[in-house]
Amino acid sequence: MRQLPPPIMTSEPGSFAQRTITERKPRIIDRVVATNAYPHGTRARLAALQDELDSGLVAAPCPIGDPAGLWHDAWARWEGCTWLQLPWFFAEAYFYQRLLEAVRYYHHGPWHQHDPFAPDKAEALHRALDSLQPEPTTGHDPIAFLRALLLRALWGNQTDLSNQDVAAARPAARPAAPGTGSSRLLIDHSLLLATQFFGGKVQRLHIVCDNAGPELVADLILLHHLVSAGLVDHVSLHLKATPFFVSDALPSDLEYTTQTLRRSSSAHLATLGAEITALLESGQLQAHADPFWTSSLGFNQMPPDLMAALGQADLVLFKGDANYRRLLNDRHWATTDALEEITSYLPFSYACLRTLKAELVVGLPQGLAKSVAERDPEWLTSGRWGLIHSVIRP
Repeated sequence: MRQLPPPIMTSEPGSFAQRTITERKPRIIDRVVATNAYPHGTRARLAALQDELDSGLVAAPCPIGDPAGLWHDAWARWEGCTWLQLPWFFAEAYFYQRLLEAVRYYHHGPWHQHDPFAPDKAEALHRALDSLQPEPTTGHDPIAFLRALLLRALWGNQTDLSNQDVAAARPAARPAAPGTGSSRLLIDHSLLLATQFFGGKVQRLHIVCDNAGPELVADLILLHHLVSAGLVDHVSLHLKATPFFVSDALPSDLEYTTQTLRRSSSAHLATLGAEITALLESGQLQAHADPFWTSSLGFNQMPPDLMAALGQADLVLFKGDANYRRLLNDRHWATTDALEEITSYLPFSYACLRTLKAELVVGLPQGLAKSVAERDPEWLTSGRWGLIHSVIRP
């Protein structure tokens, strides 16, 4: 059996993983303080967490927000380590648990279940709706139209409020049409996916969502078209149970988004919001929020009941960078390694729609990584490059 490559660690000098802890997470705390009217005690706890990141120490107990028991064993393995001695994904997931405890998200009181990232998510949504372009123009070709919607759902993933460096790169990355978008696609299986839908092979679709705001709107546009065109019979959205990675979509974000769409002065958006609401009320569209999605575990450690639920789908769409990292267990795979082999633990067909914001990618032909790196030294983390990568099981 092949030996697994090592996990990406926060201890790697000069890495994006290390910069996440030393630079990006402290900025997230600054933003939470700036956008929420927290009392002095909460601000003091947030300052203490920031000091902890600055010093590198991890001095806190296992997170208390662990109703499904997904944190204790994972945390115990790294107890006593500093922030710069942890696996990268574990450190990120642990940070959000610590932040939620600092703002008393889990405690009964005035701030119980208050989303500290809600102000920024709402702003991103309204900014996106103000500039939302009409549906892509592809003539009367239904396959080209669906591929354009898949591309919109992909590039919507650039809007990630946990990484303002990516946000700054967004204007140069956003394609105007499928043709221009394809120039920055490292892997493009959009035609393969379109043929799956048009071939009647995807009656039940599951979407493991990533960000709220523009990306969630793009996801809703995609699923609305699939259902209204008769290409899909039922859609399940998998959302986060608690705030995570700043802009990850919660059930409350889905509700807020549909309400905002329904109230839009744009007839097109108002109709979309009304029809999404109707799909939710009929049960043809369902939303789920399993606590596993906010754990530190890789998808190879997915609970059996959740794995079985996803296995009922004809196709699962994994959106975004964090889901991609968890598919690969956030390890140093070679860029030419095969995704279908790494994820042989998944018994169902799936596809990844992801813009690159982490230092890992697989499935590339020999030489492509070197060629892209010569053109764009920050290609792995800038969000300017994307992929639509599918694994269709027999």
